[in-house]
Amino acid sequence: MFHGFLVFFFLLFSTSKANDGDAMLMLAKSIHPLPPSWSNKSSVGMCANWEGVSCDSSQRVFWIELRKLGLSGTLPLEIGNLSELSYLDLQGNYLSGDLRPLVNLSKLETVLIDSNRFTSIPSNFFQGLAALKYFRISNNSYLSPWNLPATLAKCTRLFSFAAESSNMIGPLPDIFSSLPNLAYLELGYNSLSGPLPKSLAISSLKTLEVNDQEMGLTGTIDVIASMRHLTEVWLQGNNFTGPIPDLSNCKNIYDLRLADNHLTGLVPASLFSLPKLFLLAYQNNKLQGPAPVLPGSIIYDNLENNFCADTGVPCDRQVSIMLQIAGALGYPELLSDNWHGNDACKWGFVACDTQKRNIIMVNFSGQHFVGTISPAFANLTFLKRLYLNDNNLTGPIPDSLTSLKQLELMDVSNNN
Repeated sequence: MFHGFLVFFFLLFSTSKANDGDAMLMLAKSIHPLPPSWSNKSSVGMCANWEGVSCDSSQRVFWIELRKLGLSGTLPLEIGNLSELSYLDLQGNYLSGDLRPLVNLSKLETVLIDSNRFTSIPSNFFQGLAALKYFRISNNSYLSPWNLPATLAKCTRLFSFAAESSNMIGPLPDIFSSLPNLAYLELGYNSLSGPLPKSLAISSLKTLEVNDQEMGLTGTIDVIASMRHLTEVWLQGNNFTGPIPDLSNCKNIYDLRLADNHLTGLVPASLFSLPKLFLLAYQNNKLQGPAPVLPGSIIYDNLENNFCADTGVPCDRQVSIMLQIAGALGYPELLSDNWHGNDACKWGFVACDTQKRNIIMVNFSGQHFVGTISPAFANLTFLKRLYLNDNNLTGPIPDSLTSLKQLELMDVSNNN
């Protein structure tokens, strides 16, 4: 019986070694120009002589490194038979065609295939890659549109994932609670859409780069307020809305890029006290309130927003009141679009008396606003008419509104 086991083990070892040789020979036949030390006629000597190939003591291939060799051609299906492979580096070549499933490569830790010309990635590409830690497919603009698969959640050892400029589309799957080791996520310059997944809040990410999406990610950026490990955040070039959240728990951020979105509301004071913040970009948004004065240690750009006045100039009293009111509604983009400058009497949805320039009417009727009725309305002491009907407002009517002695009409019908 023991003799039979030895025979079986020997046959298995010989078959595995032969499979590696066959797979490497097919790879040699599929790429050109052939590296000088390689052969496309025989795999004999591949472990000892082939450039960029390393084998273990059992003559099994565990390392392939063919970086920046000007290689063209395709990857053969047989590359998926290299079951001891732990490191695959093909970056910076001209390889094309379909990427191959690697479902048998349970020991594969590193896959670097960025800066090539691959044309498709199979939906089951990450299936079975239980040991995967580092994956780069950036700068593969010839790829057919592909989604980040939910099966990536099974790659629980994943540490770094980069797929910039790789024609990735669709929403991000809500899988990040299953990736406790993921520290670097780089997905810029694609066509992602939809919101930032809620599971990002409990991730260990240090770098989050989802910038410059052709379709544009949407929704708020509130989730980043819970991501305490963040150091680098690139959200620029999307369609994010709502205010910048309080980032006082994100004490390690040094690079925060929020430019070219639809962010509204005030710039939170918590940004000014982040101890490591070095670069801050929030230009080309719809931010409101006073233009902040930031510490000299921070490089920043705040152009093209809807601040009430130049840097260092405070907002008018009525402007500040109206911004408090907008805050209770989540700073709707519609209000930011219609509220420019430091004179609230020139704003949309507002009417003033012609002599003393006091706000006498606010009309938010039928704007589909959500949120609550702000007690700050009570500070508009000359208010006569208030239309809040036909929205989606919730909560109570503030008692403070009873102090409005000149109020003649208040319509809150058809709300929640």
